[in-house]
Amino acid sequence: MTIKLGLATVISCFFAGVVAGGLIGYLVGSLSPSLIPALVPTLPEGVNLREVAVSLGLINGAWGGLAVGIALTVVVAWFESRKLNNK
Repeated sequence: MTIKLGLATVISCFFAGVVAGGLIGYLVGSLSPSLIPALVPTLPEGVNLREVAVSLGLINGAWGGLAVGIALTVVVAWFESRKLNNK
């Protein structure tokens, strides 16, 4: 795996995580808004719960996508290095 391919993998997984997290956050905020005060008990009165859910989804999706991208890059690079050493 080249540096460019590894970086592209991490960035792609990051953006996929952001999109997936945002969509899941929107669904949770729309279908079950009562869950949000349980997750963030210090919310002020009158806050839009759907916006909070989308924000939480975006942040968690970004971290999840970043972790998956890095893990995938490390595993593929390790596999390819082992394959080269066994020739």
